[in-house]
Amino acid sequence: MRIMLVIAAVIFIGWKEYPGLISRREGKEIGVFAIFLIAGGSLSGALAMHIELPSPLLWVEWIISPIQFWLPF
Repeated sequence: MRIMLVIAAVIFIGWKEYPGLISRREGKEIGVFAIFLIAGGSLSGALAMHIELPSPLLWVEWIISPIQFWLPF
C-alpha cells in the first residue's frame, strides 16, 4: 500500500511540474528534475518496502577523509 502511495506521489509531482517546464522549453531543468524525481522516488519506494539504506554520512566521510588533512580545522 505504501509503495502505491509513493508511486502516486511521483506521478502527481511529475504531472504538475512537467507541463510548465516543457512550455518554457527548459531542457536542462527537465533533465535535472527527472533525475532528482527518479532518485527521490526510488529511495522513498525502498524505504516504503522497509529496505535498510546506508547512511549518506558514510559516503560524505569517505569523500572528505582524504582531504581533511589539508583543511585548516
